[in-house]
Amino acid sequence: MNIVFSAESFFLFALLFFWQLPHFVAINWIYREQYQDGGFVMWSNDDDDGSRTSLYALVFTVPLVLLMVQPLVYGFGGWILAVGGGLLGGWMLVLGIRFRLQRSKEAARKLFFYTLAYLPAVLILLVIDWA
Repeated sequence: MNIVFSAESFFLFALLFFWQLPHFVAINWIYREQYQDGGFVMWSNDDDDGSRTSLYALVFTVPLVLLMVQPLVYGFGGWILAVGGGLLGGWMLVLGIRFRLQRSKEAARKLFFYTLAYLPAVLILLVIDWA
């Protein structure tokens, strides 16, 4: 069996990998007490003020914004994905910054719900750009 690595496959892998981390961190912060009560060891354990958890959300969002340049660089995508994905990622970055500054469940909830819309929106842009 031959395994082929390409810029396209790396893009899809990186998109899903980096998308899931802010998504997970937001859920983790919202339900941190329930995870602790259940005995689960999570990133938010012993992070009562949310400084570490919110930093993770922010740090893992930055690559999503930068990732939207890859299709242009490697020639498998165009401006629709680059600009649209960049704007979508930029808004997620804004929400990550808000979560970092506020460290509240409400800010984490907004980030979480945005991640649910972000991934299908980027994939739709990718399909439009490749059509």
